[in-house]
Amino acid sequence: MNAVLRRAASLAERRPALAVLVVAVLTVVLGVFATQQTTDTDMSAFAPESDLSRTIERIDEEFGGASGATVQVLVDAGEGGDVLSPQGVDAAQLVEQAVRDSALVDGAIAPDGATGPGVLSFALPLQAAAA
Repeated sequence: MNAVLRRAASLAERRPALAVLVVAVLTVVLGVFATQQTTDTDMSAFAPESDLSRTIERIDEEFGGASGATVQVLVDAGEGGDVLSPQGVDAAQLVEQAVRDSALVDGAIAPDGATGPGVLSFALPLQAAAA
């Protein structure tokens, strides 16, 4: 490897224009190959007969996408406010309950289960500590 680097350095020192030309040609050639590069992230292409692949396909069929959708509601107490106060935690509970009770999202929220709650609130650790 040192011999290759010494020869390249010698070429760059003796004929800098040729060294720049070689680098430019290599850049163009590698750039052409880079545009032809494709990446397949589909689990079924990686492991088509696995349980995980079948599960992802089922989720895709039933819900229209393997990744699902996530919605975040940001709660801002305003200047000088504190979302971790009892009033802030109460407001978070009201938002959570409104989401759970909304007919617009009925059936779209994952049920509470082994993977966690369907609606996750920043106030959850505070509620658990208070219980």
